[in-house]
Parts: sequence; structure tokens; C-alpha cells
Amino acid sequence: MGPVGSKALDRDDDFSDGCEYSHFIFGVDEAAMSSDMGLRYNFDVDIRGFPSGCPGLETFYPSGHRFSDVTCGIDGRPWFVDPSLPWNDTNIERVTKNAWTDKACPANCSRQNYQYPGDSRTLADWVDLYADDQARWINEFFPVMEKMINNGYEDSDLVITFNG
Repeated sequence: MGPVGSKALDRDDDFSDGCEYSHFIFGVDEAAMSSDMGLRYNFDVDIRGFPSGCPGLETFYPSGHRFSDVTCGIDGRPWFVDPSLPWNDTNIERVTKNAWTDKACPANCSRQNYQYPGDSRTLADWVDLYADDQARWINEFFPVMEKMINNGYEDSDLVITFNG
């Protein structure tokens, strides 16, 4: 711990296994919360909110020694038989190399197939559509966001806090 208001970096400067740890695989660097991922992929969560139910998630659980770290590496650096060799050495050999690790150890969850009654698309279809056409996403997002933030209030109840 550190003093109240101190930064995590001041308390723990270990970027690989510290409290601010982030698993980043260069070249496959997308991020999403489980609520976002649940719109595209079909998976379960346990009572603590950890994902489960897909090949590749069997060992995804809270611990200091995660299977994916051993198999896929930490911070995008795979584990090598001889870690003293530079990354571009032709003799370098990964500890674990197979079709799964070559694809950055994906969870391989199936597509989310939930479909609202009367809708022609599944949730995964909507995610794909908006991913392929971000202009469409922004054009449809803002009216819905405005409707949502106005829900329950009359225009006369709202106050403009920033007019920039």
C-alpha cells in the first residue's frame, strides 16, 4: 500500500506482474470489457465475473500463475527455450508452439447468437456491422445516447454545463 491518493506506479513499478499488470500482445492489440465482448462472443461468467465456457478459457481464473502466461508469454513476449537469444535469431524456439499459440491464444468462443424479437440481426451481426462501418455506428449511436440521457427528464429540467 501507499499513501492515500498515491499512484499505482509509486506503489509497484513492476509492469509484468504488478498491480497495474496488463497483458498486451503486439499486433493483436485490441481491448474490450466483458460487457463489450459479450455482444460479439457467446460465453458464460462465474459468480466472480470471470469468463468461462469457451475453448481457451479453461484456465482463465484469478491466480498469480496463469496458464496463458506460461503458454503464450507475458506482455506479448513468448517464452523461449533459450531466452538469451534475440527475438530475430533463426534458432529461437518457443516453449510451446502450435496452431493455438500462433494465433495469440484466442478464447475461440462462438458468435453471440442472441436476437431481439423482430430483429433480423443477432448481437454479433450488429457488432460486425458497426465494426465495418463506423460512420453508421456514430450516426446511430448519438441519437440513442441523447434519448437515453434525456430519459425521465423534461427539456426544461436539463442544464447545459458545457457549450464548446
